[in-house]
Amino acid sequence: MIQNPVFWRERFSATNSAYDRDGKKKHTRPTFSGQQIFALEKTFEQTKYLAGPERAKLAYALGMTESQVKVWFQNRRTKWRKRHAAEMATAKRKQEEAVEGTEPGSDSDDERAAKKIKYETDE
Repeated sequence: MIQNPVFWRERFSATNSAYDRDGKKKHTRPTFSGQQIFALEKTFEQTKYLAGPERAKLAYALGMTESQVKVWFQNRRTKWRKRHAAEMATAKRKQEEAVEGTEPGSDSDDERAAKKIKYETDE
């Protein structure tokens, strides 16, 4: 039994199958092909939301279920919002730094560098 490779192969495949302990089938995560992702991204660039008929056409064209397309768009919108929020926060922070840099008595980095070069050449 220990040296029988068929026994271990069958046992290993039985423990790694897509069933849980109760014999119910486990939910497996779908993997999309590069072509499917490219088409989904291209569509997402054009519109962030798909109506029912558009979703059905896209799902059929890509060989996916409508539910998969719907969930992909939901997840992609969440990712897009997070990125957009991060970009807005960065832009706001840069704007605040720029406003702080223009206050009287404070020089920008460029102004400080120019003064340093002028000071060094005057010596």
